[in-house]
Amino acid sequence: MLPKVALWIDALVFLALGVWLVVDPVAGLHGVDVTVRSPAGVTELRAMYGGLELGLGAFAACAALRPAWRVPALWAFTLAVGALGATRGLSSLLTDGHSPMLWKFVGVELVGTLLNVAALRAASK
Repeated sequence: MLPKVALWIDALVFLALGVWLVVDPVAGLHGVDVTVRSPAGVTELRAMYGGLELGLGAFAACAALRPAWRVPALWAFTLAVGALGATRGLSSLLTDGHSPMLWKFVGVELVGTLLNVAALRAASK
């Protein structure tokens, strides 16, 4: 049960972020001081931050619906979200990047990683 629930949570989080960042990537990333100088920059933000999130969210939803996909998907989300959180947190510490929004992201990524690890453990029992 936990593996399926974790994947649905992954799906909802990634889909929500993806929609937000496709609709308005400039405002969505303003809180972490990401700026753009051209329409091409907006397109790049929309694609990498919005489109990629949408694709990952769709993958998590598909995996939640397909039992054979669950463990590989949980590994993918554990590693991806864990690497995001670890890199963001370490980089913030090394560069004195103490943006409140960055630390909120680190917190969400840490919780997401722990949830996916717990789901992997539950799936192996």
